[in-house]
Amino acid sequence: MILAADIAGTSAHLALFDSSGTRLLRVETYTTGHGDSVAAVVARFLGSMPEPRIDAACFGLGPGRAVYAHELAEVFELPIVVVVDGLEASVHHLRDLAAIAADRLAVTPQPKAVFSA
Repeated sequence: MILAADIAGTSAHLALFDSSGTRLLRVETYTTGHGDSVAAVVARFLGSMPEPRIDAACFGLGPGRAVYAHELAEVFELPIVVVVDGLEASVHHLRDLAAIAADRLAVTPQPKAVFSA
């Protein structure tokens, strides 16, 4: 599965897609505050599911949000993490973020990789 997340200052949109990044399996939207960490938002989303196996993740982070990709990879045991930050995140939709993660999954031979797009 692929986790796609668009996390901004006041809202977060998270979705799970199949491993191709094309079929939407689940989507949730949360209201967030500036004090909510990216990890806390992801934990809320994943915590409501039975142990999903995530093959790759792409996080679009709005202005004012910061996170280290390797920390998310470690905390959530994600083999591939891509982070798109700043204003660029606002032009991506969840399907676009899933496609970015699927592309990395298709071309990444190593078992664990972290990228910033």
